[in-house]
Amino acid sequence: MATVTLTWLAPNSGGPVVNYKVYRKPGSGLTEAQVKTGTLLSGTVSSAVTSFDDTSLSSGAGDHCWTVSAVNSGGESAGATPTHEDV
Repeated sequence: MATVTLTWLAPNSGGPVVNYKVYRKPGSGLTEAQVKTGTLLSGTVSSAVTSFDDTSLSSGAGDHCWTVSAVNSGGESAGATPTHEDV
């Protein structure tokens, strides 16, 4: 299995974060909106945590993109600028 580690900074506006959502989609050069139509890897990353290890892909799985969004009392934010890796 391959491991891709995502890290991010907590947002500085929009109210307290309840949790984060991490999404992944095969491909490269995808927008955050496109990545969010892919697989939701985790809907409950604690607001105290600003990293996530994706260990669900096999080595050689090819190009994938990830994005992270914050959830607060107002709902879910747009995703962060996607991260791309060739796994």
